[in-house]
Amino acid sequence: MKYYKVQEEKNYWDKKGNYLGFTVKDELITEAEMKKLKFPITNNFLPVEIKKTKTYWFFGARFEDK
Repeated sequence: MKYYKVQEEKNYWDKKGNYLGFTVKDELITEAEMKKLKFPITNNFLPVEIKKTKTYWFFGARFEDK
């Protein structure tokens, strides 16, 4: 499954100054979640292919199970 892996922690705001959300380092976000949260696809998001079964949730964020 295609995920976007977060490279560094960061707050996101839109052009109107509305808060969009916060990303945690190494968090995995799906493409659908990126569109829903309106996060811009920048250098902070690295596209990766990881099996759905090789992930886990921790405090509301998805991470790779190593």
